[in-house]
Amino acid sequence: MPTFIDESGDTGPVKEGGKPYFRLAAVWVPTTDIATKFREAVHQLRKTLGLRADFEFKFSSTHAHPDRRRFFFELAKAQKFRFTVCSIDKSNDYWNSAPGSELHWACATSLAVHLRSTYHEAEECRPGPLRELIAVDDNSDRVFLETVKYAFRGLASRNKPGASMVGKVSFRKSIADEMLQLADMTCGAVGACLSGEDAAWFQMISGHDLGVCRLP
Repeated sequence: MPTFIDESGDTGPVKEGGKPYFRLAAVWVPTTDIATKFREAVHQLRKTLGLRADFEFKFSSTHAHPDRRRFFFELAKAQKFRFTVCSIDKSNDYWNSAPGSELHWACATSLAVHLRSTYHEAEECRPGPLRELIAVDDNSDRVFLETVKYAFRGLASRNKPGASMVGKVSFRKSIADEMLQLADMTCGAVGACLSGEDAAWFQMISGHDLGVCRLP
């Protein structure tokens, strides 16, 4: 029952060239088999579209290729997955001047809170703790990874009081994992909706939404 996390934007001040937002997205699937089937479907999609075998689906690089987005989201919406996104608006003076670690903490905590009930439901079918696997897109920031780990390992098991529902939390390269690419595409779709740019992509997958948190 893995969860995949990706970020968009940055934590730097806007006046110093930073983007006006920071967003963090989490995508959850109920079984590893579902994740494997989605990866296989994306492999076939690359062949159908005539893309190279290692082509990475990223929201930011598909603006000029809406058909690629559409086919990808068509695959995604047919899968059993859930997602949640936290977005911070850095036009707010507080967030624009806050340290990056605080933005990371706020978003990671929001994702964990939104996924808690989903983890508890998944745990009902197990005799012990869930031991959820968390894969985070590798941005080479070990402090960021530790923040995500701390936020998610605070989710307590109902089956074993005192134990965490989360097990291994580690970096993984998105170019080698289509589930992390789904997290990126989901984060981008939510972001485009929040910014008023284009709500169509979010609408395609909105039935899988566990909640979008927008911190002003």
